[in-house]
Amino acid sequence: MRRATVFLLLAMTFEACTNPKQKKTVPAEPNAQVQTEEFRTKSGKVFQVLVDKSISASLNNVIVITREFENANDTFKLGAIDPVETIFLSDLDGNGFEELYLVSRSAGSGSYANLYGFASNRDKSVSPIYIPPISEKQLEKGERFEGFMGHNTFKIENGKLVNEFPVYLKSDTNANPTGGKREVIYGLIAGEAGWRLVSSQN
Repeated sequence: MRRATVFLLLAMTFEACTNPKQKKTVPAEPNAQVQTEEFRTKSGKVFQVLVDKSISASLNNVIVITREFENANDTFKLGAIDPVETIFLSDLDGNGFEELYLVSRSAGSGSYANLYGFASNRDKSVSPIYIPPISEKQLEKGERFEGFMGHNTFKIENGKLVNEFPVYLKSDTNANPTGGKREVIYGLIAGEAGWRLVSSQN
């Protein structure tokens, strides 16, 4: 009996020591609805995205984990954000190192799509990309986001990140924009404080 007890304790200790990564990624809630996806870049680095949908129908808890980068692997907690709609890799600046982009969409009537990005520092490590919010100035007449009221879509087109949205005129209802469509193009630049997306009207 004593030998069986010792064997059981050793087996439990071995399992605990050989599964440290598993313990980090398993959610605390036993009934959590967690979707896990891995995205491997062309250079062989890995972004793991965990999307916990158990919070509510209108929020996801999102974590991005990086693996196999040369100097540092990190965990980025986005917290509770709008439901994730799509995730993709792209090399917007053409430097040979792909970035990860996540698109979320609000559950409200405006159905606003929001973007989150993570850039590879030449495969040594990863940094979040700063994505400037749309300013009041950019919504003014003649500016690139004039008539913007949500219902936008982010997509990669000819190697560029495009934000396409219907244009609302002053008399339009939320369900019926009549101003056509507009595209805003984003480019990725490396600034002094880190990576940044910059926008320009198509």
